[in-house]
Amino acid sequence: MSARHEMERQATLDYQREMAIRQEVEAQKRQEAEQEKRTQRLVQEEVQKAVSANPNTASSSTDSSQQPLQQLQNSPPPSYPPAYRESNVSSGHATPTNSRQVSARDDVYNDQKAAVSTEAEAVGKTRHCTHCGVVCQMQDRFCWKCGAKHVVQDD
Repeated sequence: MSARHEMERQATLDYQREMAIRQEVEAQKRQEAEQEKRTQRLVQEEVQKAVSANPNTASSSTDSSQQPLQQLQNSPPPSYPPAYRESNVSSGHATPTNSRQVSARDDVYNDQKAAVSTEAEAVGKTRHCTHCGVVCQMQDRFCWKCGAKHVVQDD
């Protein structure tokens, strides 16, 4: 009985810790969103002040703001491998710099292989509770759900 109560107490403490962390994360996200809104509002106010003060410079500033946007549209995203030379991208003709570039699909494939190998390792380190049937860790002496004592198996 003592082990069951200890397990329940530990589960309650874990749950309370998890809820406190979630609340902190949500509060931080709200603060960041509010800060972003404040910043956007200040920028909009400054732009409106500048436009109202100098109506002639407003048209030239929109032209200059289009140039960085155009440059961003022509450049590949940061995570994209540099498979093509910059000089050929602007002319419309692209030549690969390497014979084979690592693609995002290769990375996903490697991640899946790693996950499968860790799952296979985890299967050997788990067992099912004889009382409630839940999966427990091999090193656990008691079931995390019902508190039943695990039978020690000699291999």
